[in-house]
Order: sequence, then C-alpha cells, then structure tokens
Amino acid sequence: MTELESRLDHADLSSASTSSCSRRSLLGKGAAGLFSLLLIGATLAPIMQNWRTKRGIDTEGGARGDSFPFSYYPMFSQKRSRLYKVNYLVGLDAQGNRHLISHEFAGEGGFNQTRRQIDKLIRRNRAHTLCRHVAAQVAEAIEPPTTEIVTVQIVTGAYEFAKYFVGDKGPVSELVRASCPVSYRAALQQTPVGKP
Repeated sequence: MTELESRLDHADLSSASTSSCSRRSLLGKGAAGLFSLLLIGATLAPIMQNWRTKRGIDTEGGARGDSFPFSYYPMFSQKRSRLYKVNYLVGLDAQGNRHLISHEFAGEGGFNQTRRQIDKLIRRNRAHTLCRHVAAQVAEAIEPPTTEIVTVQIVTGAYEFAKYFVGDKGPVSELVRASCPVSYRAALQQTPVGKP
C-alpha cells in the first residue's frame, strides 16, 4: 500500500466518521426541536378553553376536562357573582347584642370541614337540629361572651365582595334559618355533683 492509498483510506474513514457524527447531531437537534414544540403546544393548549361554547361548562362553573397540568385555573378566572352567601352562627344576649359563635360549637374538625357540615344540614332543612345542638354546646361554655348568650340563630347572610374588601363587613341581607333558646338549666342538671 502506497502512502497515497493510506492517506485516501484515512480520509474516507474520517469523512465516514464525520458524516456519522453529523447524522447523530441532526437527529439529536430534530428530537430536541420536536420536544420543544410539544412543550410549547402543551403550554398554549389551555388558551383554547377560552373559546369553548356554553355546552362545555359544567354545573360548578368550570370547563369540563379542565385538569392539571392543562388547566387555566377557573377558580381564579371564572366570573363571580356580586353577592356571596354564607351560613354562620349568631348568638344574642339578653340585651339583644349580637355575638358571632365559633364554628367549633357546631362540630369537630377544621373551619372548612365544619362549614361544609353546616351548609349540608341547612340544605337538608335540618337547621333547627343544628340550632339545638349549638345551643346545648353554648350552655356548657365557661367563657364570656358565650356565657351571656340566651338565643342561638342559624343565619344565611349575603355579602357584597366589593364592599366587604374595602371595609364594609356588614351583610347586604340576612335570613334566619333557625332560632332557639339556650337552656342553661339543662346544662346545670347535667353537671356532676361537686363541680361548679
């Protein structure tokens, strides 16, 4: 083999190696480009939800099929009504002064869990049962102002968001669902002998 043939063979091997590297490089760049396009498409896909028809809206006000990671966060973007209705517990003392009663008198658990229980009882027309239960719990209370409450009310209040968040915390309207007296005598009868 002559020197010229050996140089040609080396050049052929070098160009074959270079073309193999460039093919791999092109395939890698193509795969990276395709992956980038898929990510951009997945990121922009939720925008399509803005053009959905009314038939695509479920009873909760969010679009059907809305789920992570292809979500447009309807809990933040959906239109809210001007008024927000909430159920709560109110106590009245002998002078007629109002005192908000803590959710803890209605049931065990955290605030949201107890709030859902209160809402469920009201939806099932069991506000009077809830009222009697809260009144019995208030009768056992030992700290003022709860000890001064003589009447418990289960109330649904309507609040206007715009006014509430600028300082006007009063309800626009209220509906008393149930009202019942607090019977401190029943609580005293249940108190074991020897305890105040």
